[in-house]
Amino acid sequence: MLDKIWDGIKNIPYAIELIKLALIFMAMWLSYIVSKKYLLGLINKFFAKTRTKWDDVLIKNKVFNQLILLIPAIVFYYGLQAFPALFSYGQKLVYVYIVINIILVSNKLLDSFVDIYNTYPISA
Repeated sequence: MLDKIWDGIKNIPYAIELIKLALIFMAMWLSYIVSKKYLLGLINKFFAKTRTKWDDVLIKNKVFNQLILLIPAIVFYYGLQAFPALFSYGQKLVYVYIVINIILVSNKLLDSFVDIYNTYPISA
């Protein structure tokens, strides 16, 4: 029975590519969920136990939340190797996404630096 289903799928044009693409997007989604739930949770727990205030400011400004968005991009980049014809275009798309994300992370870091600076008496 599975052989008949597989033969039917192989006869559909681009079916294998669509399945590969669906698997890549599922892997991206799964990596985002796992990193958001577990990795971000570990980072928040770790920094909550420290005595320094600057890491609390980084958490408040959600710097690590923005950094987590790089993980699905990396998964997509490596998943693109299954599509040799589209790899160069997809690679450029991932690079643009990473650059935009790094700009957003930099913006959040600068906001954090301003918040940290405002805690010092010299800022008044």
